[in-house]
Amino acid sequence: MKKIVSMIQSAHCLLMGSLMLILNGATFAGGDSDPFPKITVSNGDVVQAVGEKMETSMKYAMIGGGVIMLLVGIGVIMHRLREDSANKESGSFLTTLIIAGLSITVGIILISIGWAAASYQVSSG
Repeated sequence: MKKIVSMIQSAHCLLMGSLMLILNGATFAGGDSDPFPKITVSNGDVVQAVGEKMETSMKYAMIGGGVIMLLVGIGVIMHRLREDSANKESGSFLTTLIIAGLSITVGIILISIGWAAASYQVSSG
């Protein structure tokens, strides 16, 4: 019975992930905000053409990675609190809180750097 529940949960996660991927693709399908647009090389300068697109992709990746770090840190804290309330053992709870706190801090730093980089406008003057 546990195996069936596990398979159903895995299928549910796979379907939700696929749905999010499709919705994300539909959201970024048009406009200049696409993190993976077609690369056009002008004047044979491949480094500049690829560099601009990689810069845009890195901004999105930093924000996404920061959100994931935040969610992982919060999830670890919630899991440990639930586990400790059932077992009443708190030997490594402080270590877990420190690691989760570092994860949340790194997540906030990544989001702030990515957000600042995404909102930065280069002035040509």
